[in-house]
Amino acid sequence: MFYGTIDAGNEYAACLYECHRKVGDLFAVSHWSITKPFLANHLGYSRNLIRTRNPSREFPEGTELPNQTNRGRLIREWQSRVFTKLVPEGSEHLYQITNALTSFALSPIIQPDKSLPQEFAGVIYPTLAVNFIDDNIALLPKIVDSSLALVDVGLIRIPAMEDITSEGVVKGEKNYIEIVDTAHEFRRDGRIVWNRESTAMSVSPWR
Repeated sequence: MFYGTIDAGNEYAACLYECHRKVGDLFAVSHWSITKPFLANHLGYSRNLIRTRNPSREFPEGTELPNQTNRGRLIREWQSRVFTKLVPEGSEHLYQITNALTSFALSPIIQPDKSLPQEFAGVIYPTLAVNFIDDNIALLPKIVDSSLALVDVGLIRIPAMEDITSEGVVKGEKNYIEIVDTAHEFRRDGRIVWNRESTAMSVSPWR
């Protein structure tokens, strides 16, 4: 699977927090654009869960049925809790159930109209690292090849520890990332061509 964060205006924040960034770490963070529409399923969304984790977030449209039964609501609440549970290091076996839910979410779509999508491209789910303010996406590799285009890559250094509020907003005067280099050219063999035009480091605040 190809894992990414759907940009909701927080730029690098969600991506770096998901990767458990530490002072001195270097990350090559890429931006991608969608060149062809695709259909993604969703996991991990329930009104009670989002109300508890991030009350300020609006509930995403299209992630629940309009006339949901009590049974369906209970199942949704259960899968949301399970799929968004933090897994401590050394307990990776707990991912077995989330992997099973993902496999089920990627089941073939049964519909007679062959002009409509017959399968899901991946799954969208809330990011735990920044209190549900953003969404992550996991895509099948063939969808990346057919429906995404690499726009640019930034080589980023983490210069200092950051604090984050319950709303997911970075606070303090030293919450900066250092953009060491950037790239806008990519060769067919997959190599990244870095600019290397200046040795000076540009500094950008986190949003």
